[in-house]
Amino acid sequence: PKTRSDNGSTGYITAANTPPGQAYGYVFRSCVIPGNQGATTYTLGRPWQNDAATAPVAKSNNKVVFLKSRLGAGIIKPEGWSTWDTGTDVALITYGEYQSRNFRGNLVNVSQRVSWSQQLAAPDTARYQTATVLGTWDPCAAAPGLCAAFAPSIAATNFLALKGPTASAFTWNASWAIAQVQYQLMRSTTRKGTYTSVSQLTAASDTTYNFQATDALPAPGSSYFYYLRSTKTGLTTHLTDTLEISRTPTITVTGTLGTLTQYAGGPSAARVYTVAGANLTTDLTITPPAGVELSLNGGTIWTTAPLVLPPANNTLATTTISVRLNTTVLGAFSGTITHTSAPAAPATLAVVGSRVTTVQATSVPLQQWPLARNAQDSAAGALVCVIVPEKAPST
Repeated sequence: PKTRSDNGSTGYITAANTPPGQAYGYVFRSCVIPGNQGATTYTLGRPWQNDAATAPVAKSNNKVVFLKSRLGAGIIKPEGWSTWDTGTDVALITYGEYQSRNFRGNLVNVSQRVSWSQQLAAPDTARYQTATVLGTWDPCAAAPGLCAAFAPSIAATNFLALKGPTASAFTWNASWAIAQVQYQLMRSTTRKGTYTSVSQLTAASDTTYNFQATDALPAPGSSYFYYLRSTKTGLTTHLTDTLEISRTPTITVTGTLGTLTQYAGGPSAARVYTVAGANLTTDLTITPPAGVELSLNGGTIWTTAPLVLPPANNTLATTTISVRLNTTVLGAFSGTITHTSAPAAPATLAVVGSRVTTVQATSVPLQQWPLARNAQDSAAGALVCVIVPEKAPST
């Protein structure tokens, strides 16, 4: 829910539906409720089947306790808990906390918790031991890793890079804010090379979720590779995926020309394709083979000479090129249009077709003559059709 906006009191961590007579409902011990980068806030719980529409004898005894849990800054509403509606019987509810703390380790301010919730004392927690709550079932025996000691993790998400005209901008979010986490922007000139820190910052509080850094662009014709390293003593180090900021020049040709046919009396019909370039440091030159003409303006001007396209800020916007066959040689034709801009790898486009001696067939619409006599028709030459209805059978 980290991107949801706050929509009132409809965010809840639990919705317990504890049957009457059952000693325990939800028990959370040493759990973490992280903050988020959105605006949603929550209460720790809202009762289920304890509302105006439920008959008193059918209402649940809703039970939830949080013991020594960590709550992200600003994620839990000050009142802590919610009712379903005005028909909720709070006398049936057991909602309690014991030493809820923030990520700095300080006790959470619970002075505004609803009056019918409980702040437990140390002796109260004795009844929430694992054996007391779960009986003979031991989850640690069923899944040993579940109860093994572990270092809490750090999670940096949405690690993004944006290449600008003179520098690259990096942004990321903390999945839950933790003070004194150190974020290092690591960089290498090759994906699997040696990475060094080029930017470092430390989270000053446990209320900051959004971070950013910048770095210079790589040299023209090269790339930088980055990942984010998040560390804090006592926590598991977190590494993001690798991002690339590239200034390696590339030429992109899109489209095919099909088969061109040049009939007697003129060039073939025109076909089009597009070309674009990124990170170019020299002009893009388009060279046609002999017998092929190019146009940059949709066929207004044709040329057999190379086209030279200068990039703007190292970028050549997508450009449409028109092509036609106008060879002097009869028969099959095959050639290649080349696109070059050193040091980028050249790009090519095949041109195939033929020149034939026949004239291209043309068509005209047939004229329609009305089947009705008028003043311009000759009476002597008029063709009259008479339709005689079929004679009905006699009875």
